[in-house]
Amino acid sequence: SNGNKFAARTAVPKTPSHHSNGNMFAALNPEVWETLDRLVQQLQSQQKQLEMLQSRQRQLIREMMDRKKLGAKRRRKW
Repeated sequence: SNGNKFAARTAVPKTPSHHSNGNMFAALNPEVWETLDRLVQQLQSQQKQLEMLQSRQRQLIREMMDRKKLGAKRRRKW
């Protein structure tokens, strides 16, 4: 597929310069970052699994269509 769909979404947003504290993410605990990291990794692995399932599904559908075509050809002969 197109590489990593999550990359754009999980990038830390650019903080507007008018924020007095500079980076609003700096205040987050390390534990919060670890949790976010874990969640992102889970989402990414789930996405990979989903893509694998979807490609398998497409493959099965193609195989079924091919079988139907073959079956139809066989039936027409008789």
